Amino acid sequence: MPTTYQSISILALAASALIATVRAVNVVSQQGQNLVVNATGQRFEIVGIDYQPGGSSGYMPGSGIDPLSNATSCLRDAALMQQLGVNTIRSYNLDPDINHDECASIFNQAGIYMILDVNSPLPNESINQANPASSYNLAYLNRTFAVVDAFRNYPNTLGFFSANELVNDDTTAAVDPPYIRVHIA
Repeated sequence: MPTTYQSISILALAASALIATVRAVNVVSQQGQNLVVNATGQRFEIVGIDYQPGGSSGYMPGSGIDPLSNATSCLRDAALMQQLGVNTIRSYNLDPDINHDECASIFNQAGIYMILDVNSPLPNESINQANPASSYNLAYLNRTFAVVDAFRNYPNTLGFFSANELVNDDTTAAVDPPYIRVHIA
């Protein structure tokens, strides 16, 4: 009977072999209201999941750890996602100051795109739900552009988003939409 370490090693080898047999992602572009795979002209439909190993505690600025920083976990999970037919992950609470080359490459080789949140739960790293106008400050804008800069050159970066879970009651529905529209325009 294999030990836990042997089982993990066997899984990593199998995952590596599986991923090595898959092409990297194709370029996807917007045509009207659709996403289209450029190589085929076919409509691209996202089959995705949230990918946040460690949950919100998986983001520890200054520690060198975030959801897309552990190549071993990304390799294991990409192989499983590939088997499930997942073609897109959504990750949030990312540290733009660390290197994401390995995980981005693993997901690219597995044919999995990334949609990334520019926000985090820390002060000045997201839009303040109660007072959205106060959010547009230098720290927040620097954070937003840093995340975009950190991921924009990976071929499997499908997009970025912000303003997640801002409108969830009557008060925020009256105050937040103009700021969301400005941010995504």
